[in-house]
Parts: sequence; structure tokens; C-alpha cells
Amino acid sequence: MEELISELKLDNRVRLMGTIPHEQIAGFLNLADVFVLPSLSEGLGIAIIEAMACGIPVIGTNVDGIPDIIKDNDNGVLVPPGDAEALAGAIDKLLQDEELRGKLAVRGLEEVEQRFQWENIYQQVRQVYFDLTGLIRETSTI
Repeated sequence: MEELISELKLDNRVRLMGTIPHEQIAGFLNLADVFVLPSLSEGLGIAIIEAMACGIPVIGTNVDGIPDIIKDNDNGVLVPPGDAEALAGAIDKLLQDEELRGKLAVRGLEEVEQRFQWENIYQQVRQVYFDLTGLIRETSTI
């Protein structure tokens, strides 16, 4: 990667950061105009959720758990896995369209607030246990 960055004369624009401590991730994400996760395989896509929580528009690939988070052109952009041309086009489109970036960022943050807050997750998991055990759902919270 370092050789390619140098060869393309991107030294002044691209830095490989290595491992970043978890408490510094939000600071780095907030420097980005767009977050891109071009995975060929991905479980839930926690990095996408973290970027959305920072209000960063996201681009991900249409694999595994990513489409469970990203709704294409609503709260992010999905591209086919391994399609570099589609990925480049999506990145270019978002970098050129500030209004779209803003819309995706707002919708992404709303998605995180609605689905991925601890209280919501707790209630969903709790309901699964009640459903599996046949118990009537109680109304108490944590």
C-alpha cells in the first residue's frame, strides 16, 4: 500500500494510520466526508454503524449483514462487491453532491438512533427470550 501511495503521488493526501485506539475512532471518522467499507464479506458491519453514529454518509457493499444496515440511497449507498467501477462512481457521486451527503448522513444517524441504541437492543433481545419461552412480555425496562 505504501508503495502504491507513493507511486500515485498521494503521499500528501493518504496516510496509513495502523491501529487506532477505540476512544479515538470518532475523532478520525469526523474528519471524513464519506465512509467506505468495500467488504467482500462482512458480519454486521459495526464500522458502518459507528460512521453513521458520527453523521458520516456511508458506502458499503451488498454482502452479508451490510444491507441489514444500509438502505440503498436512503441512509447510505450499496454497491456490488468487487465492482471497483461502481465503488468509484458512488464515491465520486457523494463527493460531488453535498445535498445527498447531508441527506444520507441525517438518515444514517436516525437509523442508528432508532435501531442500535442499547435500550432498543435490550428490549429486542428481551422480547426474543420472552417469545422463545412463551412468557408474556413484561413492560418493565432496565
